[in-house]
Amino acid sequence: MFACLVYAISIYLLSLVLANTICDELEQPRLTTQPTLRLTELKLYKLRKQSVVSVAALPFTIPREIKRYQRKGEAVIRLTDLETVATVVI
Repeated sequence: MFACLVYAISIYLLSLVLANTICDELEQPRLTTQPTLRLTELKLYKLRKQSVVSVAALPFTIPREIKRYQRKGEAVIRLTDLETVATVVI
């Protein structure tokens, strides 16, 4: 009997927490601080079968943690790495 009561109370509290979280997300959309880039505006190159983008063509600075590669003497980063620091849209 006591176990059923504890179980019912825990389900009720969990539903309250979930409902509160859903309401908060609906009322206050999350603001992204990542810059947004359009894929059509970027010049994509291939380097070792990976899509890369020139660092000089980006309108913001890339963090030092992102590894840079060289393509014909120009600094480039992989598109997959770019997606970790910016929102890339089609």
